[in-house]
Amino acid sequence: MRVVLQRGWFVVVAIALVAGAAEARAQGPEYAGLLSPYVGLASGGDARGQGLAGGLSVAVVDRSGWGAEADIAHLGGLDSDRFTEVGATSFMLSAVWAASEGRWRPFGVGGAGLIRTRACAGGCASSVTHVDAGFNAGGGLHLAINEALLVRAEVRYLRALRAHADLGLRDGGRLDAWRTVIGVTWTWPMIE
Repeated sequence: MRVVLQRGWFVVVAIALVAGAAEARAQGPEYAGLLSPYVGLASGGDARGQGLAGGLSVAVVDRSGWGAEADIAHLGGLDSDRFTEVGATSFMLSAVWAASEGRWRPFGVGGAGLIRTRACAGGCASSVTHVDAGFNAGGGLHLAINEALLVRAEVRYLRALRAHADLGLRDGGRLDAWRTVIGVTWTWPMIE
């Protein structure tokens, strides 16, 4: 009789575990990763004209869509009228919200990090480089091609917090620019 009861409990526990696992699988992964290379334009702010922008972001989001993103980007050709070469490279850590279902999936980001600005004039005989704290904020839209591949369109504002008179930038010497990019996003489940 005791063996039958033990087997009975074993069967009940096994059914509960299988049912729980099936329910968790139906809800989707607990976390998802997103890898997004992109290219586009830098404009507005200190970008006098339009320069090239490109970069890569990596994000981890939970089932609700909230997560964190690391983004590295380069904005080139910000002021080619006065400088031979001028650009900014940013590394930002941001909070992100991204819709995880549907064909059209909006997202938003905002955070802080570092912006390295470099400018040189006269054939780059002399150059000026600064690394400053900065922030970024923006958003965009993912278009789902399938479960793993999305097309990404984004607009993001970047701004350095410190002013530098030797760069001759607008807005009191603080670098700022808009980044408008398009790219692809690969997404994958991280924890089932």
